[in-house]
This record gives sequence, C-alpha cells and structure tokens, in this order.
Amino acid sequence: MINPNIQSTLNAGNSSFPASSFTLPMSTPFSKENLPSSPSTTMVEDFITTTTTTTDPQQQTDKKSSTRNRRSSKKSTSSPHPEEVDDKKKKKKLTLTKEQDMMLIEAVRQYTENNSPIQWKEINRKLFNNQYTSNFLYQRYHRTLNAKKHRWSDEEDLELLHYCNKHDKKWSLIAQKEYEGFFPDIQLSNRYKNVCKRNELKERLASMTEKEIEDLIERNREARTKSLDTRNLVKVIEDNTELSGHTSPSIDTSKTKRKSNSPSSSSKKTKYHQIDSSPRMESDESTELEVDEGDSHDSFGKQEENNPNSFLVELETIRYWPQNKVEEEYWKKVEFIKINLMPLLVDLLHDCEKSIETLNESMLAILQSTQNASLKLKQVEENMELKSGWQKLYEDCRLLHDIINQGVDTQLNPITVDSFTFLCRAECCLSSYRERLRQTREMK
Repeated sequence: MINPNIQSTLNAGNSSFPASSFTLPMSTPFSKENLPSSPSTTMVEDFITTTTTTTDPQQQTDKKSSTRNRRSSKKSTSSPHPEEVDDKKKKKKLTLTKEQDMMLIEAVRQYTENNSPIQWKEINRKLFNNQYTSNFLYQRYHRTLNAKKHRWSDEEDLELLHYCNKHDKKWSLIAQKEYEGFFPDIQLSNRYKNVCKRNELKERLASMTEKEIEDLIERNREARTKSLDTRNLVKVIEDNTELSGHTSPSIDTSKTKRKSNSPSSSSKKTKYHQIDSSPRMESDESTELEVDEGDSHDSFGKQEENNPNSFLVELETIRYWPQNKVEEEYWKKVEFIKINLMPLLVDLLHDCEKSIETLNESMLAILQSTQNASLKLKQVEENMELKSGWQKLYEDCRLLHDIINQGVDTQLNPITVDSFTFLCRAECCLSSYRERLRQTREMK
C-alpha cells in the first residue's frame, strides 16, 4: 500500500510537469549536430569516433598493401626510362661541329668589330634555331674556341686578388671594369680558384700599402696596353687576303687580342723616358743574341734556381733587417750596379728592344704567309708568349735604369725590403746575361 500523502504528492507533480511528447525519429542520423553540447555528449562523440574508425584486421592489411603498391608505382613512374637516360646523357655531351664553330667565331667577330656587346641569345636563335642554350655557346666560345694560355706573374695574381676583395668576386664586373675585357670572366674565376686562394698571396697583399697596390696595378695595366694591337694587325691582313682572293675565316680578331703583353709600336707613352742609344763597341755587335726560345730571359722577379748569385736574395733573412740596414744596403747595391754592371744593362736594353721588334716582324710575316689559318694562329701565339717574356725583362731594365740614373725620391717611394730584393734580382739577371754573352762569344 502506498502512503496517501506520497500518492497525493506524486499526483501533484504529474500535474505540474506534464510528460514530454518529444521522440527521436529513427530516420534522423546520429550526428554531432543532433546532440546538445555538454561534457557527456563529448564523451559520446569520442566513443562514436573510435568505434566507427575501428575496422577489421584483414581490412587494415589490405590498406597497407595498397599503400605499398601506390608508393612503388610512384617510384616506378618517377624513375626515367632507360631510353630517356640515354637521351639525357646525349644532351650533356652535345657539342658543335667544325662548321658550327666557325659560324660561332664569325658571329662573335662581327660583334667585337662593331664594339657592341655579344648577344648570345640572338646568336643561338639566328644561327642555331635555339638548339642550344646561350650559356652553352658562351662556355663553348670562351673555354674551347677562345681559350688562351697566359703566364700569370705574381703581381698579376696580387692584382686579381685585390679586385676580388674589392668587388666580392663579381667576375663579370671585374672583367669589364678593371680589365676592360682583356681577360674573360671565366679565366679570371679559374685563376682565382686554382692559384689566388693561397694564404701566401693573401698575406702578401695584406702587408702592402695602398700606394704599393696602386703602383702594382699601374704597372700591370701598362703592360697590357703597351702591346702591339694584334687584333688590328689581323684585320689588316684579312682585308689584304680577301682582296687577293684568299680568305682565312678561322682567324678570329678576338683570339689574339688578349695576348698583347708586350711593348713596342704602341702609340701610348710609357712612364719611362726614352733611353739614348749608347755607343757600342763594334766587337760587341757579334754578341747580339738571336731571337730564340732558348735565349729568352726571365724577369728580375723570377730567377733560375741554379744561379750562383741566388744567395743574394735570401728573403727569409732580409725580412728581419731593420729599416736603417735595408736603406744602407740598398744604396750600396745601387752604387755597385752603377759602377760594374751599367754597360751590361744598356746592352740588355738594346737586345730587348731588338728582340721585340724582330718578333713583331716575324708575326707580320706569319700572318701574310699562305699557311693554314690554324697554323698561323699557333705560331703567332708562340711568338706572343715569347714576346711577353722579353717585354717583362724590358720593363724591369727600364725601371732599373731610372733608379740608377735618377735615384729614388724616398718621400714618394720609400725604400722597402722589396726594393732591395729587386736590386738583388737585377744583379743576378745581369750576371747571368754576362755569362750568356761569354758563351755566345766562345761558340762563335
């Protein structure tokens, strides 16, 4: 039996809270949107997610195998076919035929004659139908067709290293602004990578003053601008041969332009005064050296290792001398050369001038000959290299001549260890020259 009081209370509650008629239709999907937001519903959502994602183990293995298959298919599609690999290798080995090389050389020559920048894209489009890239043609011309051997001196290496520090290895800017196209940017870059990264050169450049660097750059520029303009010479010869009906298309005016490191018939004045021809004894005429590769002299800066006077240039010892001793020994050396070696210096200057003049005539005769064009260029290059050595020696002799006759203004050009070692090398070179003259007399 239910207590009457409890029964009345239940009846009162039913009247105040009527039963809700809300029902969830079976057709409505059980989703997050249909649930009110509360902590309990969040737990239900998590449960639904975990239960719906849990699958059969066999189904999981099938998915893994399908994933592996997809990965393997991707690898197989990404890996090139053997024929495609062969095609890529063939593309890497692309080169030009002799006829195409001649076309490229002629196109570059026309641009350089007009003093206009070389448009490699235009050359590629007009001559080769865009078959190659402009970079390939550029590399082909400068590295293969126009490759030149140049004997770099230590001073030229220091100059290049200075420009690298100044322009942050921007080779195109260095080639155009500092060298005015004398060297291509590729040659400068290769020279720096192979030689100029040495710590020895960096330390030497760091120890130089701004005035010494400026003088070094000026000397190198004069050596480049004093030379015979072979490009114009070749152009004249080409015009003459075309008039006579003989053409030599493989002679490229730009190929011999950058080999001009020699003095001679250049219209530009040098910083050295012209030496008056000193009277020479008639018996000395028989001692003039023939222009031969074996008789070319090294510059003062490069001496033979077996030279008997090489002990004079012990740099490791001289570097530790005090300044007063360096100056004292310097003036002693100047006086010694003036008294004992001055006639030899004058003779050597004459031999240098005559050798350079003879080499110029020889190159002119080679270009005017009817030989094969490639053979002509080879002989001209050999003569230019030989002439470069004589030019280097000639410049050192002129500098030594000025030092002996005019002295040195110590305020503008302070005496340094390098100044003294220059005199030591000059003495060694003149002694070696005297020995060669003696041997030549004995042979005759």
